[in-house]
Amino acid sequence: MKTFRLSPILLGIAVTVFFSCDREENNFGDAVQVTEEEALELVQTSLTSDAYGMNVQAEDALALNNGDTSKIKYECGVLNSKSMERSSAINAPVSFTHSIEYLFTLVCEEGQSKAFAIEFDGNGTYSSPRLQSDDTISYQAVLGNIVSSEGPYVYNSSFVREGTQTTRIASRTKNFDSTLSIESNAVAIDKDTRELLGGSATFSLQGTLGSGETFSYAGTITFKGNGAATININGNTYNVQI
Repeated sequence: MKTFRLSPILLGIAVTVFFSCDREENNFGDAVQVTEEEALELVQTSLTSDAYGMNVQAEDALALNNGDTSKIKYECGVLNSKSMERSSAINAPVSFTHSIEYLFTLVCEEGQSKAFAIEFDGNGTYSSPRLQSDDTISYQAVLGNIVSSEGPYVYNSSFVREGTQTTRIASRTKNFDSTLSIESNAVAIDKDTRELLGGSATFSLQGTLGSGETFSYAGTITFKGNGAATININGNTYNVQI
């Protein structure tokens, strides 16, 4: 029986072809999936002031009250509404524009102001060097501890952002539809600086790429104060600024 042996040159070619194919398959897999880095970008952007994220949503809630209940101009239990336009500053690195229909009620106990119950629906766009989005927003929140002597505000919210996104990360462009839900719990907000002092949130992200491939991520957010937060996805923790 004859034994055939590959020459060192042919063996080297075979190994090169094998690993080249393996790399191509991995790259193709990345191209048809939304990566963890892209999911992180979407979650972080939905927290920041740059894209009418949770930061600005909280600021709009705080604007209903100046910390002095003697000057609150709303009646207890009465539904109030207003239309708002929110947009980025001229030449800002991240641009956004959102149209919002804002509903809120002053919640009282025994005639004393206790909280604002808030909800709104909105739609708009935002654009950054790594992400573009055209989406709708659905939002409910309660801003508690609005009496100045009670310490920081306590903010609980439910926020859903649904729309179409384009990412440009790691030299790849991807188009997909997604739904991002963020539920915040007992977020403390300083009444003087209006800074998020602490608290947490959970999120879930689902979507579909143009190719039909689906993706799903979930995780937690911890607010650290001083504009800092951590986002945990699949056991990986990322430090971000919001």
